[in-house]
Amino acid sequence: MDRFLKQYPAVSVEISAQDHMGDLIAEGFDIAIRFGPAHHASLICRLLLKTPVITCASPEYLARHGHPHHPSDLQKGHHCLLHRDPATGRHFPWDFIRERKSVQADVTGQLMVNTGSLLVETCVGGYGIAQVLQLYMKDFLADDRLIQVLPDWAEETYPALCVLSLCKADDRQGSSVPGLRYVPRLTESTCAARMATFKRFARQDLTRRKRFVRVAL
Repeated sequence: MDRFLKQYPAVSVEISAQDHMGDLIAEGFDIAIRFGPAHHASLICRLLLKTPVITCASPEYLARHGHPHHPSDLQKGHHCLLHRDPATGRHFPWDFIRERKSVQADVTGQLMVNTGSLLVETCVGGYGIAQVLQLYMKDFLADDRLIQVLPDWAEETYPALCVLSLCKADDRQGSSVPGLRYVPRLTESTCAARMATFKRFARQDLTRRKRFVRVAL
């Protein structure tokens, strides 16, 4: 982000954290960064990365309840921290993959949260076991605030996508120019991923005029 702002001082950036996709056109967003598969045919998606899904708990929780040795053990008295899926209103399923064998655990828990940060906070606080994206867990695992459990069942990955609408809100009146103008430079700065396909659009528009860029995270 620092490099992007320095390279384009005339561009203002608004970053909005949301737990749902929403309507990028109606809400005026230029770009969204989303985890999980795309479900909207009207959106352009580019894969930024895939991160493993890992299962973690705090040392205090494991001292009280013990370590699970198989995904089915999670259904035997363990408290699982649930992450609400905004698309369904239910919690995300807990899938475990080992050597191409997939197992889905029918987990339960007293706590359900709607953001990844709350999921990590409650897990660190010892409230239960959580499935989280490894992308965010490096520091927590390094200083033993969290311990990975069932490491042999952690082959599932989750995609991070750069998502764009086919048409910008201010293009709807008589024009169908794709809203692709700021994607490469912005994602390169925030996600360390270059989208070379649209590099020409980004370079031309960002150097010509002042612009306000809205990013949904």
